[in-house]
Amino acid sequence: MTEKLDLTGLSCPMPVVKTQLAMDKLKAGDLLEVFATDRGALSDIPSWASATGNDMVETDDQGSRLRFVIRKGGASPVPPEHPPPDTPEAAGP
Repeated sequence: MTEKLDLTGLSCPMPVVKTQLAMDKLKAGDLLEVFATDRGALSDIPSWASATGNDMVETDDQGSRLRFVIRKGGASPVPPEHPPPDTPEAAGP
């Protein structure tokens, strides 16, 4: 699922605050497309995403407007020592 969030005209810290609030409503793996005009968001949103375990999929500087696509983290990958049961590795030696 992809949600859109228009933060046009908002200044720091609101783009990050509103992005966090929107991400809280999403499930792991969902995408959030964010539009902002605050130039500080170019560094703030990717830094926030990294610090909170979310993935920056895309950053696009469109001149007067910035666009970010963020994938919500939190999916629990299967650790390598516990492969899925239907793989040869799971059968063991």
